[in-house]
Amino acid sequence: MDLEKICHASGVPVATLARELFPEHRYPQHALKNSVKAKRGLTSDQIAKVVQLTGLTEVELRRISNLPDTQTPPRNGWSWRPEALKSVFFKDKYRVDYYSATNVAYLYRDSELISDHVLVAQTITLKAFLLDMESLITSSEA
Repeated sequence: MDLEKICHASGVPVATLARELFPEHRYPQHALKNSVKAKRGLTSDQIAKVVQLTGLTEVELRRISNLPDTQTPPRNGWSWRPEALKSVFFKDKYRVDYYSATNVAYLYRDSELISDHVLVAQTITLKAFLLDMESLITSSEA
């Protein structure tokens, strides 16, 4: 994610964003630079923090940063990768393809479609969206 472009567009200082994204690091700006240099993706919690701090939506973040197609390994939570027409979220063996133009999400377990046409409210937060996906995952495993 091109966090410098996002900071410039939103007016949030890079140092503030670094402190919020890497609070456990002694030198958060250094951690941020290393993360950007290595082209690592952000966790769902970090994306939520960027959204909260900047006031931009996930779609706006993707458009501003114009990220290349890179995938980060799943962490404790969800990881995220933007693609040309969709955002892809990963957690363990699950994948969600979210198409912001149509507000439709598809939930997959491995490569098997579990749920399709999950309509997502236009104003839903990323945290609420991922909680909805967690609920679908839980109900599919029952």
